[in-house]
Amino acid sequence: VKAAQVWERNHNPTEAANLLYRNGLFKELAATHERAGFFLSAGITYEKQLGDIDPALRCYEQARFDHGVEKILREQGRIGDLVAYWLETGNTLKLATHLEGEYPAQAADFYKKLNDYHKAAGCLVKAGKPLEAIELLVEKELYEDALKTANTLEASEQAKVDGLINRCYRELAPRCETSEPERALEFYYRLNDMDSIKRVATCLMEQAAARGNFTEAANY
Repeated sequence: VKAAQVWERNHNPTEAANLLYRNGLFKELAATHERAGFFLSAGITYEKQLGDIDPALRCYEQARFDHGVEKILREQGRIGDLVAYWLETGNTLKLATHLEGEYPAQAADFYKKLNDYHKAAGCLVKAGKPLEAIELLVEKELYEDALKTANTLEASEQAKVDGLINRCYRELAPRCETSEPERALEFYYRLNDMDSIKRVATCLMEQAAARGNFTEAANY
């Protein structure tokens, strides 16, 4: 121990640590690591060699060693402290994932910060806020997802989102005209846009006639 102190006083904590380790002096080794700022090594020594959890946790927090901090706090059932640690370190993903089951509305806020709007919308639906979910998806121009979410609503809720759904149709219909004209036609039909219906249906009619499919052309 005295030899290790000499190494440490002469600014060579590594030699001090090696000497203490070789001689199984783990309590002094952990303290030496901690004084030298080797917090991860100190924490591992406190936890694995000495079973001294509180100083291990202190060192892991200093080292920002998330895995070690989370392991100890979970084993001790200190979930409130775990959430506080994630807040302190800005671990938004861990917070969102943790809150998703029991507090989905709060999880949605964290997913928004992560720009994961699909997850945020899913959490809002789970929290009983489908209208907010659709508003978020439309705001972020995720129109397809907004329509899928709207299709899951109860009939009583549907009236509240008609304007949002129509906005999705208006945005998607022109985009579908070339790649999915049938779908574009359906969207224009739902919007009661007769001019666009006639334009798209006429184009489809002419394409069907050109293929010799006159029954299909007549239907258009």
